[in-house]
Amino acid sequence: MSELEKGRYPTFSYQDWQSRDERIEVSLSSVLFQAKYNVFSDCVANLLPYSFEDISFTILHYDRNSEQLNKTSQHRLQQIAEYVRYNQDIDLVLVSTFTDSSESKSESQQLSEKRALILQDYFHSLGLPKDRIQVQGYGKRRPIASNASPVGKAKNQRVVISFGRTEV
Repeated sequence: MSELEKGRYPTFSYQDWQSRDERIEVSLSSVLFQAKYNVFSDCVANLLPYSFEDISFTILHYDRNSEQLNKTSQHRLQQIAEYVRYNQDIDLVLVSTFTDSSESKSESQQLSEKRALILQDYFHSLGLPKDRIQVQGYGKRRPIASNASPVGKAKNQRVVISFGRTEV
């Protein structure tokens, strides 16, 4: 590539696989290369630094008894939002929210459902139709860690976001 950028004509040479006595040479012309290469470079520069596979299943965390995601999760949600804005191939968003066992069953459920609705509104504000956003608040059901320690409780204060899309 650097040889083409410099206006040179790089040549590649290899041994013919049918006749070991002959060599094949292929030369590339730098004529009209730079303009097409500039278009390609501009395209690559505007690509998102993450793919659908990077965001298709994401676990975010909340601060304890808060409706706000923690700082790291807020940053990750911004990345997801950027992907959703630039890629119209998202067919379904599944949002599942969870709490720890600090509150009563009904308080945990209410907090979990409130978190789910906030995220539903957030994804709707990005342009996703509400019928493509499914939310479920699980409250303190389905913990992934012990609620006996602060670390375990922090892990249980979470939201799981998964995306579905049409294959292209």
